[in-house]
This record gives sequence, structure tokens and C-alpha cells, in this order.
Amino acid sequence: MRRPSFQFYPMDWLTDPALCACSFEAQGVWMRLLCVMHQCDPYGHLSTNGKPMKPEEIRRHLPGFSLQKVRKTMEELEKNGVFSLTAEGVIYSRRMVADEAVRMRCSAGGSKGAGHGIKGAAYGAQGGRPRAQNPPSPEAGRGVPKPPPSSSSSKSPPTPSAQATDPAQPEAPATSTSVEPFKVPPGWSAWCAANTPALMPNLEDVAQAFAQHIGTKAPTLESWRQFCKDAARQLHAKPVAA
Repeated sequence: MRRPSFQFYPMDWLTDPALCACSFEAQGVWMRLLCVMHQCDPYGHLSTNGKPMKPEEIRRHLPGFSLQKVRKTMEELEKNGVFSLTAEGVIYSRRMVADEAVRMRCSAGGSKGAGHGIKGAAYGAQGGRPRAQNPPSPEAGRGVPKPPPSSSSSKSPPTPSAQATDPAQPEAPATSTSVEPFKVPPGWSAWCAANTPALMPNLEDVAQAFAQHIGTKAPTLESWRQFCKDAARQLHAKPVAA
């Protein structure tokens, strides 16, 4: 079943150089065709049964347009680089195709994790995940040694050798300073795929670098976008859109 909607970013539309070079009439035609391509198969392609949609067919989706006007408008859109063409000559929207690829990857990852979700539901019904049989003592996880008694105490502090050999005093584990893994929300990764595609092959590394960059601050979409733009510039890959 075809989805009833698709993602649309008004600021990207208003600032896209290719669209800004087109007339308002051509921009309106492209918006109409985006809606048509949302219903086509493959997704984001202006095709009929996998074949390029002819001007006569496009005209059916543009009431009031003559065949000559359809051809002229499509030439304007192509000249300004608004759309791309497949090897078979099918018109397609680069943004729609990129967003769909991200959505499919996220969908596949969600189905793989479905089994773990069932495990979580089972643990939740039982009151939570079962505890370990021998939980460590509170003192063992603090990582802070007990202070020696004051000089007024009648008992002398144990010698270092006694502390090292005393089995009742386990060595405290080192305190971890690693940054918690950051999972990129689907909408954020979609923005990255469309605007900084050079980062997508190493998106997990980019996400961890972003987590270290913000530290204890709460992640926001604006900070994520700015970080990706800076990273793309360092890779000499200019972002597609603002």
C-alpha cells in the first residue's frame, strides 16, 4: 500500500539553486510531478510500467496545459538541473530516491531488531530484566578507596601490603570516561543522506564524533546539521542544500 505522504522541507525547496533558476510556473509543475512520482513505481520516478512517461501522459496531470507548453516547461526544468534521468531516459527526483533508500534501510534494521523487542516485552511482563546472581557490592563500583582513620583513632591503618593481600578488599574498577553511543534518528540520517551524502558510508563514526563534540549537551537537529556540514567541508564535499 502506497504511503499517503512524503517528507518535504520548505527551506530546502526555497533555497535550492536549480529551482530558484526556474520560473514560478515551472516550479509549480515540478511540485505537481513530485506528487505524481510519489505514486509511481519505482518510487520517485516519473514512469508508467517502468517506462519513461511521455509528454502526452504528463499533460494528463497538468490540466490546462497544451502539449507544446508541457514540452517547453520540461525543457526548462531539465536545463536548470532540477531532475535527473536514468539510462532508460526516465525522469526522477534525486531527493525522493535518496529519502526512500534511507527509509528502506531503517525499515530493514527495525525488522532485524523485532526479536529483541519481544525479549524486552517478556522481561517487562516479569517486572524487568533478571538480576545477576552475585551482584557486586556498592563499594566495589564507586572507584573511590575508603579514607584512612583519623590520627585520634586507637586503631592503626592497615599497611599497603595488608591491603594488597586482603581478599575482602577487591580492587576497584577503573572509572569509564567513554561517551555513550549515539543513535542517529531516521529523520536526521535522511537529512544527512540528502545534504551530505559523502558522510553516509561512515555514518556511525560521524555519530560518535558528534556525541563527543556535544558532550553532556542534549543533541538537537540544528547542532547535528551544523556538525555534518563542517565534517563534509573537511572532506571537501560541499553540502547539497542549506
